[in-house]
Order: sequence, then structure tokens, then C-alpha cells
Amino acid sequence: MLPKEYKDRITQKYKEHIKWLKGHDHLSRASKGYESAINWLWDKDTSKHLPMFFELSNKYDQHRKESVVETFPELKELYDTYSS
Repeated sequence: MLPKEYKDRITQKYKEHIKWLKGHDHLSRASKGYESAINWLWDKDTSKHLPMFFELSNKYDQHRKESVVETFPELKELYDTYSS
């Protein structure tokens, strides 16, 4: 559900980690896991659902008297961009 620029950042970090793993992952299980995660990340573009995700999150937050952004501060930038 992430926009392209976030997927790019994640892909870069995962590729750097895969490069480090190559010398430590003799069975290639971890490397293949990260490569699979990258493939899954790019498989579909569902970022169009982000506004609806944050709209529903806001409704649930009001009911629960919580805040998705306080609980997950790493989502603040996305929240600011995609919530209405």
C-alpha cells in the first residue's frame, strides 16, 4: 500500500542488507527472504487505498480514543500526505 518513493527507500535498504548477508548467509535463506519481500512489495500498486486507510483509522481512533500516528509515529509523513 506504500507509494513508490517509500518502496524505493525500502528496496534500497533491503538490497544493502542483502549485499551484507551474502557473506554471512551460507544457505541463502535470509537473502532469498529479503528478495521475496522486495518482489512482493512491488507486485501490486495499492497506494490508491492510503486515503481510505487513514480515513478508517481516524474513525477507529475516535472510537478507541487512540491515535494511529502516536502509536506508529513512522506513519506520520504518510498520514500528513494522504489523510483528509
